[in-house]
Amino acid sequence: MKRFLIQLIFAVAVALFLSFQTSTSTAGIFDELNNNDAHTEAPAEGEQTADNADAHDAVDDHAAAEAETPADDHAATEQPAAEEPAANEETQPTENGENPETPAADSENPGENAENAEPNPDNPDSEEASDAPAPEPVDPGAPSPVKLKNGGYFSIAKILALLFIYLLWVKSTDWLSADAVHFKKDWKKWNAIAVGAFVASFAIALLLPWFWAGITLVILAYLVPFILYVRYRNEDMNPAEMVFTRDHLRHFFAEKISKIGVKVDPKAKDKFTTGCAANLTSYTKIERQREMRRIQAHAHEGFMDARKMIAELMTNQPEATMLDFAANGVNVRHLLDGVWHPGEPLERETSDPALEALKILCGMNPQDRRSKQSGECEVEYTYQYDFPDERLAIRQMQERYDKLMEEDNDENYVERRKLKEDLRRAKEDLPQPEQRTRKAIITVTSQGTQTGERVMLQYSAPKMNFHVLEDTGMRDKLAEKVQPMFDLPKGIMIFSAPVGNGMKTTLNVALNKTDRFQREYAQLDKESNPHEVVENIPVTTYSDADSIKDVMKRFFLKEPAVSVIQDMDGSILNECFKEMAMDDRLIVTTIRAKDASEALLRMLVMKDAEGNPVSREKVADNVKVVVCQRLVRKLCNHCKQPVKAPPALAQALGFPAGREVILYQPPAKPAEGEEVCSECHGIGYKGRTAITEVLFVGPTVQEVLKKAPKLELLQKAAVKDGNRSLREEGIVLVAKGITSIQELKRILDAQ
Repeated sequence: MKRFLIQLIFAVAVALFLSFQTSTSTAGIFDELNNNDAHTEAPAEGEQTADNADAHDAVDDHAAAEAETPADDHAATEQPAAEEPAANEETQPTENGENPETPAADSENPGENAENAEPNPDNPDSEEASDAPAPEPVDPGAPSPVKLKNGGYFSIAKILALLFIYLLWVKSTDWLSADAVHFKKDWKKWNAIAVGAFVASFAIALLLPWFWAGITLVILAYLVPFILYVRYRNEDMNPAEMVFTRDHLRHFFAEKISKIGVKVDPKAKDKFTTGCAANLTSYTKIERQREMRRIQAHAHEGFMDARKMIAELMTNQPEATMLDFAANGVNVRHLLDGVWHPGEPLERETSDPALEALKILCGMNPQDRRSKQSGECEVEYTYQYDFPDERLAIRQMQERYDKLMEEDNDENYVERRKLKEDLRRAKEDLPQPEQRTRKAIITVTSQGTQTGERVMLQYSAPKMNFHVLEDTGMRDKLAEKVQPMFDLPKGIMIFSAPVGNGMKTTLNVALNKTDRFQREYAQLDKESNPHEVVENIPVTTYSDADSIKDVMKRFFLKEPAVSVIQDMDGSILNECFKEMAMDDRLIVTTIRAKDASEALLRMLVMKDAEGNPVSREKVADNVKVVVCQRLVRKLCNHCKQPVKAPPALAQALGFPAGREVILYQPPAKPAEGEEVCSECHGIGYKGRTAITEVLFVGPTVQEVLKKAPKLELLQKAAVKDGNRSLREEGIVLVAKGITSIQELKRILDAQ
């Protein structure tokens, strides 16, 4: 309603303005005509005004046109007598004394014309003055000799200028009203000031005869109330909420021009974004809230300490960090590759203000150190990358070359020459170290404890680019058997792993390698537990309040050839069995378990909503394969040490008796002050891979499932059907030097 009234007022004002300008311009035309008529009286003898000269010229031109017009044309076209010039009126000579009625042929003989020319009475230099009387006044009924102006009374440029100012005023006044309502700034008063001043100035401008004076008044009436309001509202605001400041305008224009591809830093570089390896910013979708938190955190005395603390904590690029604030200091622990490691303790003197600044940046209450709080911020961590893989390759080539030189025989001469040349080229092609940046989202959770406060920092891991199952750590031969299972017309595939062991990642890698154009895929998810969406797999969601029968009926109406159901329970499984009895369906599901045999047992103990267990026979007949994995730490390639395995250990691992077995293990713990590996920082492990157990359900496993489903019996039956256990798959990684026997033992003991 407010905008409609404003636009209505403007429309009326423009109409009044145009009518006022038009009437004024028309009145000016008639005044000019009257003035010209009043000055067309006969001049005194011997005088000739400029207007009379113009009038005489117009009459002479008319007479010349009459003389050149044929007689037949005069007879055919009759004019009223009042409009014709007097018949006896003599034609006035021109200024140079020539008669305009003289035929053009006479001008060809200048001598004869000169003798017959009459003297010009108006020329004082003529030989004798003319006695002809002065010309009579022009008849008022004759056409007016006044030359009117060519328009100029309606200016498009002026109208567009007023329209632009009006639209700008509407936009800014609308923001003023909304802002005043939001911040409770007496919006009625400021609306009245802004609208009243503009309308009044517009009305006054219409009455002023000078356009530039009027438009200046309108601009002042628009800007003055607006500037006063901005100054008034900024007085009570924190720096993040102030508008039309230098930082606000810089951020505003940087955001606008970024939409056309021009990248500009929205804020100037200051001491809070330089001089440290970690830059911290707030992480929220609300722009105003993010800027407010940033400015408040920058103003806190502990912000620089927070940046230094985060930079120090992220040196090893951990998955999470635990800070225990106690009376005598801050204990630090890092989660690296699934294992907690102690870190260097921190001092309370710098850690307390750093934590307060971090809480402000995350939108938490910095003074509350007892309640459970949670928030997020974003970190940009800069580190030096020295191309470790290339350096490792050069080191291995150097070691191989040194070994050949020690042998010093003619048989390896060619190999030495070639290796020496390759080593030289590799050193020349080695890039120089460079600065790289890692971005992460830090989830900060704090909770009061008996001794102080515990703070958990969880860092978002960079997305791993796995393209095939072999990238996850699965053996090539296993991957060649697992991937084709998605082409089965009917059955159940189970992916399994404990929590935090990469089960969903492996499933998504396998799904991305399937042909989703030739076969129809569909996914069923709970609304409360959505899963990652795979391209070209439509998702159907349901809630706990929905009927499972109705949900499954609606889901299978899509006729999917492959159904991905990750949240499997007894009710859903029974509906799947009913559908599989009528039509060919391949079901892909997930179950949390420590190994493949346990995953089968967990499916057997599922019950529907009425408490009825699932059918053992249906499970045994329909389950085709179980893929279970555990994540194991990989040895650091830069510092792992070879060691000869004792015969008993080699035989226990399954190696033939008498065979020399070389295993690898992490280096010994360095002494104090001794230099540690720059890649793993002395831990001995860097990164993780999967130990994958694949259980293909054969006749022996089916028989055990139907008769006596026990874990030990299932594990023996799986081996009898030709499957390798999780332990055997782990030994393969140990033999390849990918992991250590100590790490495999840790994983199996946890199992």
